[in-house]
Formats: sequence, C-alpha cells, structure tokens
Amino acid sequence: MRFEQVPPKIESSLPIIAKTGRVEFGFNNVVWTISHRPRQIKMLIVCKNIPKDKLDKLVQLASAKKIKIYRTMKSNIELGEAIGRPHSVTTLAILDFGAIAAEEE
Repeated sequence: MRFEQVPPKIESSLPIIAKTGRVEFGFNNVVWTISHRPRQIKMLIVCKNIPKDKLDKLVQLASAKKIKIYRTMKSNIELGEAIGRPHSVTTLAILDFGAIAAEEE
C-alpha cells in the first residue's frame, strides 16, 4: 500500500500543532481514537520505521473508518522530537490543528 507524504506545511508546523492543537500520539492511544472518535481525526501520521504489524493494524482500522494515513520521512525518534516529546512516537493523530487552522481563517 502506498501512503501520501505529509504536506510540507504540516510537517514543518508539527511543533506548533502539538502545542496549540489537540493530538493523540502513541499506537494504543491512536487505535483507541480511531475506534471511538474517528470523525474527530483530521490527519493520521505514521513514522517511516513503524513496525509492519502495527502498520497493518492501523491500515485495517483506518480503511474501515475511511481515514487517510500519511507517512512522514521522520523516524520514530525524530517524530517524537518534532512534537516536543522526550520519547519515540510511531503514530500521531491530529484532532485539531490549533494555531495553524486559525492562520488559514
């Protein structure tokens, strides 16, 4: 399965989105969000080195709920750093873009 790249504007704005918006990160949290609050997900992002079994589960859940998955070229460590977390992050669900969405209005 081919995934679209995260748009450059979103990729460069991840620190701002994480501070001013609403994000769910971590595989288990994102799986729960897909199952229970799929309509709130604006964008689902996975790192470039997510394990295949986790990616397969996300693809199965997301396709059932018609949620598009975007892939970043950042590793799990880099994705964690991009959102200001001191640990690795394989999966990220953006629920609200925060200040980025306010700029576009």
